[in-house]
Amino acid sequence: MLALLPFYDTLEHWFKEMLYWLFDVLASLLEELPVPEFFNDASGAFSSIPPSVAFYLAPMELELGLSIILGAYVLRFVIRRIPIIG
Repeated sequence: MLALLPFYDTLEHWFKEMLYWLFDVLASLLEELPVPEFFNDASGAFSSIPPSVAFYLAPMELELGLSIILGAYVLRFVIRRIPIIG
C-alpha cells in the first residue's frame, strides 16, 4: 500500500494542474465575450434619477446590485441553452 502513495500524489498534482488550466481557459474565454449593448444602456438609466433620490440610493449600491442581478439572469439564460446541463 505504501508503494502507491507516490502514484496518488502524482495523480493528485496532475488533477489540480488540470483544473487550474481548465478554469484559466474558461476565464480567458469569458473575458473575450463582448459586453451586450443593453448593459451599457442600463447604467445610463441611473443618470436620470433626481439627486434627492440618488442621495438615498447611493449607500445601497443599487446600480451595482442591479447589474449583478442582470448578469446572473444572462448567465442563467446561457447555461440553460447548453444541451447537457439545461
